[in-house]
Amino acid sequence: MNYVSTTEFHPKLSSAEDVTFVLRKISHGSRIKLNQMASSTFDKLNDITRDVVPIRKDIEDAEQAAKAEPCTCSHDASDGSHDEKSGRCNTPGCHCREPRPSDPDAYEKSYKLNMKFLEVRYEELFPIYIRWGVKGIQGLTINDEPATVESLLDEGLEELVREVAEEIIRLIKLSPDELVGFKLPITSGAVADGQTNGTTVPFVSEIDYTPKDAARSSSPA
Repeated sequence: MNYVSTTEFHPKLSSAEDVTFVLRKISHGSRIKLNQMASSTFDKLNDITRDVVPIRKDIEDAEQAAKAEPCTCSHDASDGSHDEKSGRCNTPGCHCREPRPSDPDAYEKSYKLNMKFLEVRYEELFPIYIRWGVKGIQGLTINDEPATVESLLDEGLEELVREVAEEIIRLIKLSPDELVGFKLPITSGAVADGQTNGTTVPFVSEIDYTPKDAARSSSPA
């Protein structure tokens, strides 16, 4: 038996169709080392998630309550002026079924925490994965020089960096069979009961409530 510890990855990005990345496959030992390398970054992401959970709950409760309210405006819902999902009136200046979280700044706080989460994910976590996972780069030059991991991170195309990082995340994510027997404190970036038991899966997804959601809900009508 000859086990090959690397795999080739061809980006889907149209401008990088001739580029090949040689990526490391995850092993038990490397998973432990990788978790140690990313430990402080996981802590930051967990702290952000812990802060955003009650804010999101406040927003979700307010949106559910608003959706259940009877329509109080005079605008004709049949002409598409009301959002099908939330029941809110889209007419400027109309406050029909407008969510009112207990914290009036909930949407703004959720937006800022989401942006902070993405900042840590892209600027701290992705470089850790790429420095660990990329063993070689073929067919790519940056400023007329053969691309290296560092030049990719420092001056490479952002979309390419993101695609490579997400492929590494896919490769190192535990499979359903591997998850059997584990009590995972982290699932999709969330902290279970505010506690961790030392078992970390190096995979974090983005928090809900996008800038578009926050801007629409926090801006004056």
